[in-house]
Amino acid sequence: MRYDFSLVLKAVRDKFLLTQGELSAIVHISVGAITELERAKRKPSIASRKKINYFLVDNDYSLEMLVEDYKSIFEKDSNEQNNTHGSKS
Repeated sequence: MRYDFSLVLKAVRDKFLLTQGELSAIVHISVGAITELERAKRKPSIASRKKINYFLVDNDYSLEMLVEDYKSIFEKDSNEQNNTHGSKS
């Protein structure tokens, strides 16, 4: 299953109690880019995705664990995507 990267970033920051600036310094992605990614104003590059994934792995965490911990957020997003796609038919 694919997840909205903006939700992944928000969940990562929430889980590790990080500001955008702190996450920026850790993963070497500019604060402006993190802001745009969280607002879904920009699509993440492969490099950005890898940096976030490496951060999770370095902290003995995984995307699957993140999704499980923030299940309600990801399920809501998944339901909204399904409703959007369903209403087009």
